[in-house]
Amino acid sequence: MNPTYPDWLQGFPKRFQADVMEAVQSKDHSRIVAFDADRTLWKNDIGEFFMELLTQSEDPDDPPVLDPKVWTTYERMLKKDRNKAYGFAVQCMAGIEFADLSSWIDLVASKWPHYSPKMADLINGMREEGDLKVYVVSSSCTWIVRRALLYMGVDVDGAYGIETELDHVAGKGLVVSDRLVLPLTCNAGKVETLDANVGMASFAIGDSMGDNELLDAARWRLVVGTKGEPENDMMTLARQRGWSTWVR
Repeated sequence: MNPTYPDWLQGFPKRFQADVMEAVQSKDHSRIVAFDADRTLWKNDIGEFFMELLTQSEDPDDPPVLDPKVWTTYERMLKKDRNKAYGFAVQCMAGIEFADLSSWIDLVASKWPHYSPKMADLINGMREEGDLKVYVVSSSCTWIVRRALLYMGVDVDGAYGIETELDHVAGKGLVVSDRLVLPLTCNAGKVETLDANVGMASFAIGDSMGDNELLDAARWRLVVGTKGEPENDMMTLARQRGWSTWVR
């Protein structure tokens, strides 16, 4: 007889469904689930989109918030050192008043069209019915990811991303600095951040080689792909390792 799974697991691969139920029923693990964000919880990269948006302006009398060269610099850095580029994507906002930045983030997150209802149901089901603790750890800006989760309609136990320290400037309030908070939540930094704050994840869900260490350290895992897009290195490696995969 085939097992019956809850509605929030329907549509996922059978092996993943079985893994989730094993994690729910088992007591000999941390009960921590770690999700990546971009291209995992939603399609595309909201952090990159936000940064590129700040370099654009349709009004010649109203210059963009960031110099357009910031985006081309970021693209160039990606080809050499992705993790350094992800840090730059937040550092480039140095000098912006945090209140203004928060307003722009809220506007973008509220209109982001790529949230996945299925992933939202999965997170909520894991927490509410499965009694698992869910954390999001992303290489995008912390402030964007946390606001995006709110508009996605999910509650999580915590969310970590890349951020800089904030300076208090007289007459302006909090202002973004260029001093990165370490470790960066990329590759091994994702594992380090979770372990330092809440413990090791026993279940991990991600999509790229930036999630490799997080996935490798977990007991259960799922690698997510997108239909119509070329298979990336993480998906290829996952298949070679016999990990659960899902192309949505």
